[in-house]
Amino acid sequence: MLAPGPAAESARKVAHDAVPRGVAFVDAPDLDSLSAENRSTAAQLLEAADLWLFATTASRYGDALPWQTLARARERGASVAVVLNRVPLANLVMIRSDLLQRLRDHGMANVPLFVVQDVGPHEGMLDADQVAGIYRWLQKLGGPERSRSVIVRTLKGSLAALPAWVTGIADAVDAQGAAARSIAARVDETLPGPRERGVEAITDGSVGAGPVASAWASAVAAHRVDRVAVRGGEVRSSARKGRSRERALQPVRDVVVASTVRTLVQASESAASALASALGDDGAPAGAPSVLAAAQEQSGDAVTAREERARSAVDAWLGRVEEVASGLAGRRGAAVRKAYGDGGTTTLLAAAAVGCGDARRLVGRVLGDEGADAVAPLTDDLARRAGDVVDAEAAPLRAALDVPALADGAGAGLRVRLAELRRMV
Repeated sequence: MLAPGPAAESARKVAHDAVPRGVAFVDAPDLDSLSAENRSTAAQLLEAADLWLFATTASRYGDALPWQTLARARERGASVAVVLNRVPLANLVMIRSDLLQRLRDHGMANVPLFVVQDVGPHEGMLDADQVAGIYRWLQKLGGPERSRSVIVRTLKGSLAALPAWVTGIADAVDAQGAAARSIAARVDETLPGPRERGVEAITDGSVGAGPVASAWASAVAAHRVDRVAVRGGEVRSSARKGRSRERALQPVRDVVVASTVRTLVQASESAASALASALGDDGAPAGAPSVLAAAQEQSGDAVTAREERARSAVDAWLGRVEEVASGLAGRRGAAVRKAYGDGGTTTLLAAAAVGCGDARRLVGRVLGDEGADAVAPLTDDLARRAGDVVDAEAAPLRAALDVPALADGAGAGLRVRLAELRRMV
C-alpha cells in the first residue's frame, strides 16, 4: 500500500499479483521529458522514494543527465539500484564493465546493477528469466526486516545530507539579505538628487514662468484682473465685478494645474531614470537588475501611474490653497474674496505660490503682509508634495526588498534548525 502523501495523490494505483508484498512501484516520468510539469513530478517522486530503481539503456547510460541524477541520490544518501536495459548480447560484457567502472568512479561501487539483454523487436512482457535477478532482489526487499533497513538507510542518508544543504541555504539567505541591503542603500544614495531637483523646480518659481505667466498676461490684457482699487489698505470692488474676475481667472487656474502636473511628472521621470541607471549599470549591486525588473513589472503602466500620482498631488495641493483662500481673515481678506470670488482668490494665491511674479505683486498689493504669509507656506507645501511624488518612484523597489526572506537575520531560523538536525544525525 502506498502511504498517503503527494506521491499517492498524483499516482494512479494499479494492483498486481507479481509485485512482491511490501513493495510499491512508483513509475516516475522521464527526467528529460519535454514537459516541465513531468520533469518537476519526476524530481518530487525521486526525493520521496525510499529506493531508486534507476533504468537506463545501453545507448543512453553515458549521457550527463543520468549521472547528475545519480550524483543527487548519492548526495542525499538514497538507496539506489541500476537497471541497464536493452543491452546487445555482442557488447554485453564490455558495456557492463564500462558501466561498473563509471559507478566506481562516481563513488557508487556497491550499487546493485542488473543487466537486461536486448531481445529485439517483440510484443508484450519480457520472458521471466530476462528479469529474474531483479525479481528475486525485489522479493528480498519485500520482507519486513529488509524493507525497513532500506527505509532507515535512506532516511539516515537524507538526514546526513541535510546539514550541508541547510548550511548552503542559510548562507545563500544571508548573502541575499546582504545584497538586498546593498540595493536599498543604492536607492537611498540615488534618490536625494532627483528629489532635490524636483523640490527646486517648485521653489525657484520656474513653474510660474512660461505658460502660467502667459495665461496671466492674457487675463490682464483681456479682463484687467489686476485693475482693482485699494483704499486704506482694503480692496474696493462690487460682487458683480468679482464674479467677472473669477471667470476670467479660470483659464489661469487650468494652466497652473497643467504646468504643475507636468513639472511633477518630469521630476518623477528624472527619478525613475536615475534609479534605472543606478540599478542597471555594470556597477550595480548583485541582484539589482532583477529587483528593478520585478519592481517595473509590479508598477504596470508607469507613465499612466506617474501622471495619476502627479495629478492627485496637485489636486490635493489645490484643495489646500482653497482652504487658505477661504480662511483669509479680517476685512481685508473678505474684501479680496469679494473682489475675486472664492475661485478667483484661490487662483490668485496658486499662481503666486508657483512663482508667477505678476500674481505675487498683486497678492502683495491687495493683501499686504498677510498675502506673503499665505503664499510662502503654499509653496513649501507644494514642494513637499513634489518630493513625495519623486519618493514614490522608489516605492515598488522598496516593496520588493521589504519581504521577510530579505530581512536581517533571515537565515537565523535555518541555523537553529541546522543545530537540531545535527543533534539528530
